[in-house]
Amino acid sequence: MKSSTLTLAVAIISLFFVFSTTTSHAQERFRAGAMLGFNLSQLDGDNFSGYDKKGISGGLRVATVFNDRLDFMVEMLYTQTGSQFKNNGRPVDFSSKVKPVHIRLNYVEVPLLINYHFKQVEKRLFRYEFFAGVSVGRLIGTKITEDKSISGRMPTYADLEEDFNKNHLGVVFGLKYNFNNNFGMALRHTLAGTRLYKNEEAESSQIYQMRSYFLSFHTIYMFDINN
Repeated sequence: MKSSTLTLAVAIISLFFVFSTTTSHAQERFRAGAMLGFNLSQLDGDNFSGYDKKGISGGLRVATVFNDRLDFMVEMLYTQTGSQFKNNGRPVDFSSKVKPVHIRLNYVEVPLLINYHFKQVEKRLFRYEFFAGVSVGRLIGTKITEDKSISGRMPTYADLEEDFNKNHLGVVFGLKYNFNNNFGMALRHTLAGTRLYKNEEAESSQIYQMRSYFLSFHTIYMFDINN
């Protein structure tokens, strides 16, 4: 990981523990939960468009509650992103189960989020939460399937795989709807700050860079701890 990325991640995590210690003595309140959902993703720069790649997303989250409206959230997620060719009317042999281009990227990511609650409906229940922050991730696996006769590219995407950036830093923002104090659903968008791939010497017919973007839909269940 680049030193600037590592420094930022360490600073944010350190800040979290400082706030956690301070607020825990004052309020003795934390919340933890589990989340499960799916991603719709694309790679900017891969010569395709649209959030056509589907993948799963799920894991755990812990919140330090500052007050009724504000808390700090740390998550640990398994996330699948990537890219997928979509036909859009072009002739493709649909009798084949091999997709012309199919890139799956498997990450472990740690989003660090500030969470703001609004539109109070009961003493402890707010209908909406807006959240934003950063996500630090690590690429733990890839799978690339492509039909060379259709993609028509040299080099192919599989040839680029060994040069993929294993570290990921992204900007996250989203909105959560709460049905009650424990159960809710959230929509978020993650924009990559780091490139998955970059080739300074690429020719016009080759891939110069790729950057990941994805939408996430999660079902979330939160438990109360030390109320």
